[in-house]
Amino acid sequence: MSLLDDFSPAFDRDGEYFPQLLSRLDKLEKCQNVQALREEVLSFLSDLCHGLAMNRRGTNQDAVQKAKAYIDKNYADPDLSLRMLAELVDLSPAYLGKIFTMVTTFSFNDYLNNVRTGKAAELLSTTKLPISRISEEVGILNTNYFYSVFKKRYGTTPATYRKDVKSRKKEEPAPPEEDA
Repeated sequence: MSLLDDFSPAFDRDGEYFPQLLSRLDKLEKCQNVQALREEVLSFLSDLCHGLAMNRRGTNQDAVQKAKAYIDKNYADPDLSLRMLAELVDLSPAYLGKIFTMVTTFSFNDYLNNVRTGKAAELLSTTKLPISRISEEVGILNTNYFYSVFKKRYGTTPATYRKDVKSRKKEEPAPPEEDA
């Protein structure tokens, strides 16, 4: 049994990397002097750390993608929180928040609000639902807060947005009728 057997799950994504490290371990046994052993150990540890860092980067990306997918599907849940997502991906809320921002360039709250206001804009354009109902449909129970995040994203209130969409639709020329 080798020292690297403990690390094999870390390299599941790269089937070639693990055998290379095993080969490096064999080289350690063949070192003729302390200097050669030292150089080989340092090189080996450097490669091992690099492999673990690459795996962590991939794992972080996977966690963020899983969190994003969950948000995209469950944005209407008013209880959706970073803590809930952190439990889902088995990370601390602080760490998930940090890597979420690094990967998406949005904080968790900004991303969630963008998803929610995007869906709200769609509902404002395609339905006659009252704005308070749309706010609830997208998971924002406080209508004043909904107005605030919507205006921050679109630069206008939901009511004005709906009115502007309606007036643009009226101005669009009707599509030409097809000949039968």
